[in-house]
Amino acid sequence: MTASLLARSERLVNQLNERAASNAVQEALQSRDDAIARRDLAQGKLTSFRNTSGIIDPSRTASEMTQLIGGLLEQVAALKAEKAQLTSLTPSSPQIEVINARIRAYEDQISIERAKMAGATGSLAPQIGGYEDLLLAREIADREVTQTTAAYISARNEARRQQLYLDRIVEPNLPDKSTEPRRLVSILIVLMSTLSIYGLGWLVWAGIREHRQ
Repeated sequence: MTASLLARSERLVNQLNERAASNAVQEALQSRDDAIARRDLAQGKLTSFRNTSGIIDPSRTASEMTQLIGGLLEQVAALKAEKAQLTSLTPSSPQIEVINARIRAYEDQISIERAKMAGATGSLAPQIGGYEDLLLAREIADREVTQTTAAYISARNEARRQQLYLDRIVEPNLPDKSTEPRRLVSILIVLMSTLSIYGLGWLVWAGIREHRQ
């Protein structure tokens, strides 16, 4: 009976261990899988945006265009300075018209590049906002995947570490027979003691009677 109860207790503890560990690990695993699905969805939207716009990184493209416009503005400033100097020295020089043509060409190019960045249909300005939103969503999803993966590993290790165990301190056995008190022996001792006292008393009484006679 005791062995059967102990075996049932061991099975119950093992079932509780398995259920608790399985629930914790499964929840952590589901959270990780959900995070991976969100990361894949964010990456898919980012890839679709790049394919549709034909631009890998609108922010980098805008930075390159800004540098290009800055270089063109420097060229225009240099040409205007050269024109001013030439006009002051030789106002009728034919080079002045050549410089004016170059200035107009640079300014037209600057207008075109600025229109690509903002204002025109399909310009970079609105694309940059959408791209940054998609990029931020992907980065957040990446962090969630990292965090949930770490949580899953931690839950799995914690489930292994916090296992409950039922140890047998002593093996079950039948109860020992009672050895104390020894009732029969005690009764016999009392009876023998009583008889001995009675016999001793009778001998003493008999001796006293004989002595009187």
